[in-house]
Amino acid sequence: LDEAWRLWQATSGEGVDAAASNRYRLEQARLALARGDASAAEAALVQVVAPANAALLPLQLDQAYADVLLAHARLQQQRPADAAALAQRVVAAVRASPVRARFARLEAEASLRLGQALLRRGDARAARAALEQAVALRQASEAPSSPWLAEAQVALAQSLLELGDVKAARVLIDKAQAIHAANVELGEHFKAPLARLSQRLSQRLAQR
Repeated sequence: LDEAWRLWQATSGEGVDAAASNRYRLEQARLALARGDASAAEAALVQVVAPANAALLPLQLDQAYADVLLAHARLQQQRPADAAALAQRVVAAVRASPVRARFARLEAEASLRLGQALLRRGDARAARAALEQAVALRQASEAPSSPWLAEAQVALAQSLLELGDVKAARVLIDKAQAIHAANVELGEHFKAPLARLSQRLSQRLAQR
């Protein structure tokens, strides 16, 4: 990403819309979040700007991606209320857009962050609805072995476990574990949540 950014700066020249740099900022933020560095992610996201033709667009796409990534950062910063507000704004914007069908992955990510934020706030029932939507969207837009699908399944399983539905949670955990087994080079940002949830499930089963 650093090399891509240097090449872009060297070749873009004068007069280029500043929003053309947004794609680099968004990817820098995504990498920072995968590393658990919410501050670095936020530093990249504040540099995302609206394009010159923003008023003509059916969906403010770069801003929507920036908001959903910032929601993730807020979760890492233990600020679930802020995360929920940002994610809900993206969900609403995508659903109101005439091009909604083209951005299922964005809606899925926003629904995931919304569900995670609601879960952090103690509202497992509302979280479940958002996370079911995230799983459904990712099932429709990702490969069956996608780690992003497993990410949503883990979050939904967590909400189900909170609601006492151990059997349904176990089914989702098993599915996520199968996906992880098919993707041997996953980073800790994927593996750690599943490991923690699997341990919680084992403890719950042991108490029965």
